[in-house]
Amino acid sequence: MQNEKINVSEIQELLLDIGLSPSLIGFQYITYAEQLALMDEEYLRHVTKLLYIDIAVKYHTTPASVERCIRHAIATAWNHGSKEQINRLFRNSINPNKGVPTNSQFLARLYFYLANEHSEKSA
Repeated sequence: MQNEKINVSEIQELLLDIGLSPSLIGFQYITYAEQLALMDEEYLRHVTKLLYIDIAVKYHTTPASVERCIRHAIATAWNHGSKEQINRLFRNSINPNKGVPTNSQFLARLYFYLANEHSEKSA
């Protein structure tokens, strides 16, 4: 699925809505991760072997640092963000009793939300 028409501000607006702070490095990494995934869905199938590496190259860091920063940003938003917006976005796709979603779960859910919302707006 190619959704190059979704711009960075739409991704960032969604992240802000759920309570992810733009002061966190993970905010930038998640934004870029979604841009890559929207250009090529393969990134969602190869998060550690492809996505983290490409983000690390762009931001001159390590894949382990990318993973850690994304995990921290997700946990911060999950624990301190807007429960209403998180529930709207994740609905039944994440079990709230299991705690914070994995990076892969979070990135995939954002991707499908953005792709579906955009296709509904342009229809």
